[in-house]
Amino acid sequence: MGAALLHSNAGAFERAIAEAMTDKLPVPIRQIMDPATTPSEFLPFLAAHRSVDLWFEDWSQDRKRAIVADWPKLASLVGTRAAPPRFLAYVDAELIDALSHPHRPLTGRYPIGRVLLGHPAFRAIYLVKTATVGPRSGYCAGRHPVGRRPSRAADFRPVKRALEALRQAKAPETEILVDFANYRPLTAGDAIPAGSAVRAGQYLSRNRLGRT
Repeated sequence: MGAALLHSNAGAFERAIAEAMTDKLPVPIRQIMDPATTPSEFLPFLAAHRSVDLWFEDWSQDRKRAIVADWPKLASLVGTRAAPPRFLAYVDAELIDALSHPHRPLTGRYPIGRVLLGHPAFRAIYLVKTATVGPRSGYCAGRHPVGRRPSRAADFRPVKRALEALRQAKAPETEILVDFANYRPLTAGDAIPAGSAVRAGQYLSRNRLGRT
């Protein structure tokens, strides 16, 4: 539109400036800035533009688009008790239980491990469930009573990613302690009914911090 207003003897530089001042840009800005429609090669740049701090290159395209779209809400939750489960969900982990300060006033009876007397401010303790996966190949080390057994190191990337998710979810001033022990041995205190399928020596899922 601007070039049409130029005099017929306008030079190349003047015409270039006029063309550059048009309101119509040859770039699909609306498409690029939308996490649902931006080309996959633009996703890392859009994530950086939105200051997405939880990001792994081997995530699926759907997960990357989801966290870019969800990040404004996630960022608004940082430092609150609602943040850890939301952040952990993106790394396939689950928050089972949490203890943090401040806590409700201590009245009545509390199970062992739940009393927060003396619990320091700005500290949170989490019980997190995630999976560790053994690699498909391994090397043989030592001998086994029934022969040689491959000794494989567990893949702790899920644990490391859960820790990173919790770091991003917490306030900078908060110290976090994370417990990944999701099972505990059966004890006499569990009072398993007679005839139950649960037997001595088995392990039970933990659903809270402390002994239970």
